[in-house]
Amino acid sequence: MTWKVLGLLLALITSPQQGSAQTPPNPCGLSSLEACRTTNALVSDAGFQAVLGLFLGDRQAAHLWERRPVRDQVRAVLGGPPEAPTLVGGLYRFTACRLHSCSEKGAVVLTPTGDIIAAAVLHSTCATTPETPRCADKMRLAVYLHPAADRPLIVGDLAHWAEDAVARLYTPAGLSQTTLEGVDIFTVGDSD
Repeated sequence: MTWKVLGLLLALITSPQQGSAQTPPNPCGLSSLEACRTTNALVSDAGFQAVLGLFLGDRQAAHLWERRPVRDQVRAVLGGPPEAPTLVGGLYRFTACRLHSCSEKGAVVLTPTGDIIAAAVLHSTCATTPETPRCADKMRLAVYLHPAADRPLIVGDLAHWAEDAVARLYTPAGLSQTTLEGVDIFTVGDSD
């Protein structure tokens, strides 16, 4: 009798349950930002790469390297250790830092439907003023903003994020704390 009961229990445990078929979760991507657990998951999506390229176009700047496409520099600062996405007024903010140079960081802000409305690079002034002593101690935030974006909300949030990131940077004893010197705002997207 005991063997029959054990056999019945084993059959119940191993047999598929009616109505319990689970659909796989949506993969992380522009159409399912809520499925993105980290910035790296979003950045590796081919759709994101294409939309980022369209958003920033062929614009050049010197944030990480002298006169290189901004899209390449944004990809670099979003490609290292990631953070979890943050909701900002119904928008998604994804952040990460540059691989092997985590003082340089990046952010991208998207609508729930996957439209990029801002991209940002937190960088030192060394790319533009390498001869300046201790140029790595002076950080700037470059924000590339869509013309229809809620400028006070987005720039305010990104500036706060950058200030917090700079305040958390490691400073060896006896050296001055790294500072955020300023925020540079560039309008991109539909107006280019």
